[in-house]
Order: sequence, then structure tokens, then C-alpha cells
Amino acid sequence: MTAPGELAVRVARIVAAIPAGHVLTYGDVAELAECRSARLVGTLMARNPTGADLPWWRVVTAQGTLPPHLRPEARERWRDEGTPVRGSGDVRVDLARARWTPEDGAPDGA
Repeated sequence: MTAPGELAVRVARIVAAIPAGHVLTYGDVAELAECRSARLVGTLMARNPTGADLPWWRVVTAQGTLPPHLRPEARERWRDEGTPVRGSGDVRVDLARARWTPEDGAPDGA
């Protein structure tokens, strides 16, 4: 296996820095990682070439959701971390309250 690319490492560092109870959207991570594609961020997270144990449930779509197969586990993790959510059935993160804003842009080393 080849070493992960620079972009994959930046994405992993950003995702790892998201505090419990907060989220970023795929687009937010792309912007912080200086990547033009939120979709590429999703692909990198799914493939996880860095092998890092990332808090994947803290990165959501612009609607505050995750793919259906990830939602049950994510809901449990959001509840455990106190992440603000909306709805009772198809739960989605309340982005207005849960979105993390790094004070100085991307985390160190990203």
C-alpha cells in the first residue's frame, strides 16, 4: 500500500480535530483542507488511506445527515456526545448549533 496523499492527511487532521458534540459538513472540511470537492472528502473518508481512527459521524452533509446505513450508529454517537439534533424520526444534526468553527482556520498541520 502506498503512503496516503497530502490531501488525505489534511482531511484526516481536520476531521480528527472536530470536538465532541460538534460537526463540520463535507464542504466545510473541503474548504479547510483547500480542496475543491466535498465529494472527494467523502471518498477519502470512506477509503481512509491514512488508517486513522476518525470520528466519521462528525462530518455530515449540508442537510445535517449521513447516508442511511450510517445513521443508526451516528444517532447513538450524537446522543452520547450531546450533539444538537433536529427531528425525532429521521434525525439530522442541527447545523446552526452544532457546526464547529475553528478559530484560526484549519487545525495545525492541515
